Amino acid sequence: MTICVETNCTQEGDAYMPGTVHLILCEQHRYELGTDQKKRARKVIADLDSVGGITRHTDGWTYVVRMANGNVKIGTTKKPELDRFQGLSRDKNDGVPVHVLAVVKGGDSLEYLFHEKWFGLKVPKRMEEFHPDPDLLRWAEGLGTDGEWDTDRYENWTEGRHNRKDAPVPEMFGDVVEQMKQLRKKENEDFWG
Repeated sequence: MTICVETNCTQEGDAYMPGTVHLILCEQHRYELGTDQKKRARKVIADLDSVGGITRHTDGWTYVVRMANGNVKIGTTKKPELDRFQGLSRDKNDGVPVHVLAVVKGGDSLEYLFHEKWFGLKVPKRMEEFHPDPDLLRWAEGLGTDGEWDTDRYENWTEGRHNRKDAPVPEMFGDVVEQMKQLRKKENEDFWG
């Protein structure tokens, strides 16, 4: 049995290789190390953006989806194709189709910028998931989907998936657009009395 190299940790560990250094870390310490690395990257990207230092984002696409548990996931993909969202639905969402809120051009650098923007809503122990705060949902709705993203093909797949007799679980998060309309209506009523 190989033990984690972190001081005072007695958990079994596996090799962690961020480059050429091989560390033996338990699952918890691997998560913490990865989180620290991403935190530094997010800060650098946000600092560059705040001084106008980003003229173009890295290649790829950043997506914002609503998961069956209600959380919002912000991630990246090299190509915003149907199979990415099918895989995400199958592997990370109990077979329930994710609800695509936004797909925009820009890879890891844009994802890190978005993660930094919404870091206060991050779900603990979930690298790319955020609590579904109304401001986050409005922001995602405002981003929309880039013209290269095939919305119709995804919606056809989603509709077929939900209408199957053997669908694994009903959609748990409901109609996000309707939720947003109701939220805006309530905000207006609260504001205007």
